[in-house]
Amino acid sequence: MPNSLGNHLGATEKNRRRERREEVDNGWVEIDGRTYPVKNWSAHGFMVRPCDVDCNVADELDVKIVIRFAIEKIEFSCSAIVVRIDKKRQELAAAYVVLNDAAQLAVANHFGDSSTSIDR
Repeated sequence: MPNSLGNHLGATEKNRRRERREEVDNGWVEIDGRTYPVKNWSAHGFMVRPCDVDCNVADELDVKIVIRFAIEKIEFSCSAIVVRIDKKRQELAAAYVVLNDAAQLAVANHFGDSSTSIDR
């Protein structure tokens, strides 16, 4: 069973997802100087796979995220908290902890979500 903080971040046991996920064909996350392909992302976090980062659920990571689209590129650095690790599937899911104003605006505009305020 994968480790998860889903229940602590507003998800239920039956449905861990709080919002729509978007599959990513051309994106990556840099963690500790290494890049990992983004499987999907949302207005509040991302999943990378394959990923072999040595960390635990609830660890806070400094990340750089780059998502490329046909006519758009979203790129930002932020802190993210690990919410799920599945070592068997080599997946790591994390939620943004703090986004600067420009990153918040870019993510909110992309997802059409005015509630993308992520500050602690």
